[in-house]
Amino acid sequence: MRALIKWELNEPVKLIILLLGVSLLSIEFKDFLLLSPKHGVSTAPVLNYAYHDFLSMFNRNTYLILSFMLPFLATLSVRRERDENLALTIYSLGYSKEEILMVKFFTTYVLTFVFVVSAHLLVFALHFSSTPSTILVTLRSSLFEVLVFYALVIFYMFSISYLVAILSPNSYISIFSSFLLLYIPLFTHITSLLPETWVRLLNEGRILTFEFLKITLLVSAFLFGVYIIVGAGRDVR
Repeated sequence: MRALIKWELNEPVKLIILLLGVSLLSIEFKDFLLLSPKHGVSTAPVLNYAYHDFLSMFNRNTYLILSFMLPFLATLSVRRERDENLALTIYSLGYSKEEILMVKFFTTYVLTFVFVVSAHLLVFALHFSSTPSTILVTLRSSLFEVLVFYALVIFYMFSISYLVAILSPNSYISIFSSFLLLYIPLFTHITSLLPETWVRLLNEGRILTFEFLKITLLVSAFLFGVYIIVGAGRDVR
């Protein structure tokens, strides 16, 4: 299994896309913080708006950037080897198809989670670097919620992207279709799928309620299961 994980991590194009995507996310995070209203100059108000900003840095623009980045990563992970006739090499390593598909998903998922969360924390810490106590208090009170939030949102977006990638006949259709499916809620105004709804639930401390988990965990787990079943049943060529 270690050899398979190493194979998946040794993908320079994937890392380049991650770095480019996270760079755009960092710019968006910083832009959000710069445009955020400041409520006074005393310590208490700083804590108030720092806490709110920390929980609200994920917004519609952030979601759009991820909607571009994650389909590319999923397509590289699942479709590229098939398009370049390398799939037989990977699937002949002695592991089951299910194991290979899960490693592909979770290595990319963990990498993306680490990169995105690191960007969120770094930009926030640098922005409030003049008041270290504010950073510490904010992280103590809300870091867990933000970590869970990103873990669930990225899982949801990847479950769609990987399922589309395994179903698509080529990389171009995979990327376009995944982006379209992730973007549809923004112009159809499906309330439960809007980033604004998710951030509101995060600010209200309700990310572990059924309202949030039904989409980001239950639906995502179902899509992930379908991805494994479909991928295991498909010809690797």
